[in-house]
Amino acid sequence: MEKIKDFIYRQNDLVIVLLILATAAFVIYDRVTVIMDYPEQFATETVVMEQTVPDDQLQQAAPAGSDDANANGEAAGSDDANGEPSENTP
Repeated sequence: MEKIKDFIYRQNDLVIVLLILATAAFVIYDRVTVIMDYPEQFATETVVMEQTVPDDQLQQAAPAGSDDANANGEAAGSDDANGEPSENTP
């Protein structure tokens, strides 16, 4: 019994390494088709997106809250449609 116990203790690290390698190999083997199909799937999604999005949306517009203008086209710092500065503006 002592010899079997010593053999298991000596070979324990090797067995664990082999189990980890076998598990990794199985996962890679199982998912290799999905991994290999990804570039083609990504290219297809990109083409579909480019065909469905209008050209004017592809160009980046100024965000609605930018400092240059507000949603009504008023200059920055104006409070009303006439473009007059507020009372708090120096």
